Amino acid sequence: MDIVVLGVLEFNSVAVGIKALDAMVKAAPIRVIDAKTICLGKFLVVIGGEVAEVDAALTAEKRTGEGYVVDEFFIPNPIPR
Repeated sequence: MDIVVLGVLEFNSVAVGIKALDAMVKAAPIRVIDAKTICLGKFLVVIGGEVAEVDAALTAEKRTGEGYVVDEFFIPNPIPR
């Protein structure tokens, strides 16, 4: 799977972050690049895939993680390293 878009999400609850990640993976065939706690009580998720797949995953995340998302963004056409 080529990564056309990176999606990055930060949650202020580890439990909600894990639940939202589960919803994202079930909603679309995305690639989970990283998912981890970044400090006490915060959870970071980095996903990748095609534009429509990442968009569908972020839509599922918004329903599950509503009120717990600190920040999110798309990085279109990342440069591979």
